[in-house]
Amino acid sequence: MGRQLRRWDRLFLIFDYLGPLCLLSSGRKHNRFMRFHFDQGIAFFSVELFLFIISDIVLNMLGVVEHYMFAGMVFILLLPVNITAITLSIRGRYFRIPVIGWERSEVENYLGIEREKTG
Repeated sequence: MGRQLRRWDRLFLIFDYLGPLCLLSSGRKHNRFMRFHFDQGIAFFSVELFLFIISDIVLNMLGVVEHYMFAGMVFILLLPVNITAITLSIRGRYFRIPVIGWERSEVENYLGIEREKTG
């Protein structure tokens, strides 16, 4: 059921779910599949970063001395989601990351963001 992907598409699909490396694939939105995974990867990275910052602030306020190490656990705890996303995208499958993938369209509709049609 996988899609025909070009040779470099697989590399950039991996980048889509590896934090800030997703920005490297921003120019590779040549089809709907690549755009979908780029959009979802950047949303997932934004959530990871938000959780890292919030946990860092909370741990700092609680007086935890090594709060950066504990806040970094956010990335480790979300690593299985990253691995699953990379595996499924390389196999050419559409999927939605829970909460991020489902709620994103609702937030876009609420904010009045129009998605451009690609085919």
